[in-house]
Amino acid sequence: MYLYHAVGSSYLSLAKLERDEKEKERMLHESILCQRRFIESSLQAQPFYHWNMAAAYVTLADIIGQIAKSEEDRDRKAEYLADAIAEIEKSPEYFNEHFKRSDDVASRDNYALAQIKYGELLFQMYLTSDDEKYLERSVQQFSAAIETYRKLNSPSYIAETLWKMAWAYYQAREYQRSATEFDGASRYYIQAGEKYSNHRAFYASYGSYMEAWGNIARAMDYHSRDEYFLEKEYFEKAADLMKSSERWRYLGPNYMAWARLAEAENQSRNEQTEKAIELFKDSASLFSSAKRSIEDKLNSIGVRDEADMATKLRTASDLRMDYCSGRVALEEAKLLDRRGEQSASSRRYGDAARTFLKIVEALGSEAERREIRPLHSLCLAWQKMTQAEAEASAGLYIEASTLFEEAREHCPNEKTRLLTTGHASFCRALGAGIQYEVSREERLHRELALYIGSATDFYVRAGYDSATEYSRATQRLFEAYQYMDRARGSAYPDDKASNFAMAERLLGVSAEAFSRAKHPNKRDEVTRLLRSLREDREIAASLSQILDTPGISSSTESFRVPTPSHEYPAGLESFEHADIQGRIFMTSDVVTSGEEFHLELELYNPGKNSATLARVENLLPEDFEVRGISGIYRYEDEAVDLRGKRIGPLSTVEISLRARPVSKGEYT
Repeated sequence: MYLYHAVGSSYLSLAKLERDEKEKERMLHESILCQRRFIESSLQAQPFYHWNMAAAYVTLADIIGQIAKSEEDRDRKAEYLADAIAEIEKSPEYFNEHFKRSDDVASRDNYALAQIKYGELLFQMYLTSDDEKYLERSVQQFSAAIETYRKLNSPSYIAETLWKMAWAYYQAREYQRSATEFDGASRYYIQAGEKYSNHRAFYASYGSYMEAWGNIARAMDYHSRDEYFLEKEYFEKAADLMKSSERWRYLGPNYMAWARLAEAENQSRNEQTEKAIELFKDSASLFSSAKRSIEDKLNSIGVRDEADMATKLRTASDLRMDYCSGRVALEEAKLLDRRGEQSASSRRYGDAARTFLKIVEALGSEAERREIRPLHSLCLAWQKMTQAEAEASAGLYIEASTLFEEAREHCPNEKTRLLTTGHASFCRALGAGIQYEVSREERLHRELALYIGSATDFYVRAGYDSATEYSRATQRLFEAYQYMDRARGSAYPDDKASNFAMAERLLGVSAEAFSRAKHPNKRDEVTRLLRSLREDREIAASLSQILDTPGISSSTESFRVPTPSHEYPAGLESFEHADIQGRIFMTSDVVTSGEEFHLELELYNPGKNSATLARVENLLPEDFEVRGISGIYRYEDEAVDLRGKRIGPLSTVEISLRARPVSKGEYT
């Protein structure tokens, strides 16, 4: 009976280390078979061994959960998770029966681990099903585990559980709640350092890391609300905290790059285009520095989940640099458009579109592609729109309108869909305006008025004030031209004067609206036309020269900014097993040749499992000899032989050595 359990557990342990997915799946299914046989045998032979039954159901759920983790099909994943949850739900009654008869620290500690596993399975089901009830049930299990650890006075384990809960909230995009839990994890790591004072620096490092992630969560909260200035502040705080810790210093440049990118986006949204260009260039440089920092650290990272995260960040850095280059091209295109250099602007929009297409094709997940596709589509539309302006082509405006309509399908939210639809209508209006100037057909006048009115309505619904004002200003401008046409065509002095007067009033309203839309150049143009009209009742400029789209449709409010999708609070895996930390103390910093000194070696295990200690190598330089060692240990072949010493969770092993230098020198 127990052989089934032993073999099943061995298969599970091996599967967790296996890289080949097919072999891993085979091992997991073998483990399930063994575990089910163990449960069946236990129910028949030892139904009152409640602890064995509880542990068996938790282990079985863990195995099924491992299979679910590897399953790509959403429906099959949900089925596996449902099976795993059904199995682990059977364990609490057996735990409770066991605690009626025996309630010791080790049992409670394992019970907390079961509660955490239960919470993790529920959260995976939430991610798979999008059903909020699983998120809340998951949090309840994490909270129950925290309460168990609180009774055991285990601040480090509380911190780890809060870490898991914080990451669950983060993935659910509940960033404020995530930040709160990360802050709690930071406080408990500091408490752990106070409890285990010899390891204060170790726990302080994790405390800073959790505080940094609290700031990252806050940055993401502001990012989700397009408040990029505040996002910048919190990414800067996170970067500074990372840099202050030797363990996490290599990640600091990455978060500083995100801070600079947020600042660039903020300047772009505020139409500070030249500042935005410089900041996007700085962002690209910082992402390049981040890549070098990660590469320098990568080979020395000993925790698998952290190494995986660092590898992904290194790869992502190249695409992030490309994104910054694309945004520089986009901002330069906007600047050229405002200067009236539409042909050059169109070319730069084309450059930006090609860059974003390259990124879309290189991205590995559909979620990431959805963030960049709107940029690619909009750049194609802006490219066509500025080409239409350069050539005063009604046909090209219609093509631009069609591209905006296609871009709308990739927009991530209602606001951007409304803006893009407004841009499509505005391009239709400009196309009709050019045709009207040639033919003076009343039908085209009605069409232009209809499309401008439609564009204005969409901008109002999107809450885009500057576009709304620009659209209204253009509408008044067109109406002024109509009255000018009527004045020129009238043979009656009173009628001619009345039409000229109405044109003056409309031009004045148009100039004020352009000013509110933050387009002073356009306001000045209309003001010059108004002055010309007052002086000689003629306007030299043609309608096609004054009707254009500078700024109105190329605003970066039309799309969402990419999110840091490869970043996650890696490092928790090191606590899931044994994690041996070592410290060395010397009785004196300076010793003379031949003089004996004492060396204290302290090994600490902050992990949740025990470990067997074998050897400590490279403890002393070659020019030192060991004269004695404490306890059962031996010093052989320039290494400390620990004789298979077992070290439990949160336990310390101390070894004293006597040594002396055999030659002069300085050693570090």
